[in-house]
Parts: sequence; C-alpha cells; structure tokens
Amino acid sequence: MIFYFSGTGNSAYVAKNAAIKLNEKCISIPMAIKNKEFIYTLEDHENIGFVYPIHGFIPPKIVTNFIKDLKFTNYDNQYVYSISTCAGDYEAAPDVLNSCLNKIKLSLDGSYNILMPGNYTVAENKLPKEEEERRVKEAGKEIQKICESIIDIKKTYKRTSYLNLKSYFKSYIIGGMFFDLSTRTIPFDVNDKCTCCQSCVKGCPVNALKLEDGKILRDNKKCILCMKCINCCPNEAINFSDKTIGKKRYKHPEYKITDI
Repeated sequence: MIFYFSGTGNSAYVAKNAAIKLNEKCISIPMAIKNKEFIYTLEDHENIGFVYPIHGFIPPKIVTNFIKDLKFTNYDNQYVYSISTCAGDYEAAPDVLNSCLNKIKLSLDGSYNILMPGNYTVAENKLPKEEEERRVKEAGKEIQKICESIIDIKKTYKRTSYLNLKSYFKSYIIGGMFFDLSTRTIPFDVNDKCTCCQSCVKGCPVNALKLEDGKILRDNKKCILCMKCINCCPNEAINFSDKTIGKKRYKHPEYKITDI
C-alpha cells in the first residue's frame, strides 16, 4: 500500500511505477483526505509506503497531517518505508516523517531518496534541459533498485546523527518556518494571460484556489506552496510577485495539472 503526494508529478511518477513493480495499491493523499478515507485494512505481509517531494527540507504538511489521522487494521509490524524526491538535499526529512509515524505507533524501516528536477520557481532554476531529462530518465533505474530493496525488506533507515547540526537546523528550524513565512510574504499574482480555465483551481491539492469575480484568488492559510499552479498553468499566467517572472517552469513529462 503506497500513499503519495505530488506537486508537479515527480512523486506521482515514482509512486505509480513502484506500485506496479511491487504489486501494491497506490493511494493519492489529497484524494484520501477529500473522501475522508483514513482507515485501511492491511493484508498479511503488505508493506506501507509513503512517497513525497521535499518541501523546505521536510515532508509536505499535507503528508504529515494525513499521517496523524491514519489508522490501520490488521497491522502486524509490516515493513514501513518512504521514498522522497528532491532536487538537492533532503537533510533530516526522514526523521521528521518517522516522528509523525511514531505518534501512530509505526516506525520507519526503509528510507530512500531519488534526485529529480526541482519545481521551486521562486529560486533561480539553472538546471539545463539535458540534466532535467537525464534525472527523469535515471529515476526509472532508481525506482527499480529501491523496489528490489523493499522486496528484500532491507532496513535502510538510519536516524540522522545528533552531531549533524546542519541537517537538524535545516529540517527542524528552517523547514518548520519557511513555507508558512513564504505564503504570507510572497504575493500571489495572476496576470492578463489568465483565461479563467480553472485548471489551477481544479488541480490544487488543498483547495487553496478559487475563481471569484473573474479572478483567481489564493487562500494563504490553505496553500502549502507545492508550486503546482505556477508550474502547470498552460499560459504561465501565475507568478509569485516578480520573483518568478520569466523563470523556467517544470512539471514531470507525464503529469497533468488536473491530476491530484
């Protein structure tokens, strides 16, 4: 059983391909939340997996909040693993996830990460197109290796050393504050290229966008800065202040904005 969240498609690609190779069910976290599905029955020897992108050195809030309400029946110490996707360092993100799992009496056994193109358009994306394509291609090979490790029930998770202050600072201090501050301080702008197609509204995983009086508006309290709207808008009509104007957008080649 694989639970996943994806902003612009990297984690969705990983989750769906891993589910095929492992013969596991693949469950979208936003859809589970929308349908209020938090209780799941495990089959004997069924693994529990979480696939997610790294948001500011931590798992996305939508993932950790979902885990708080998650309940399993027929749980008997099944193997629990996570696969993160990121463009750089994931720091102590697995530890943050494990802490959430501990609160529902689960523990992380396997921890994996796949390097992929990033979608944080606010920062300068200098990754050449060739490198983006290489990372996407290499991800398929990494998924295969990870699935083999999962099948072998390998205990790959190791808690970050308390001496690694850099990772703890990034994940527990910066990660805890970064996105809350960003949604409050970086203005959400929609220019006249917008056709009110509402693809962003329909595709927002946390229902943070709405069309009102011919304008797309964002609820800052709901937004988790997954960057889906800005990267998947077909007209590049969405910007965060002037920080993203003219900057390269990214979404996985197989992803559509209406996918949740």
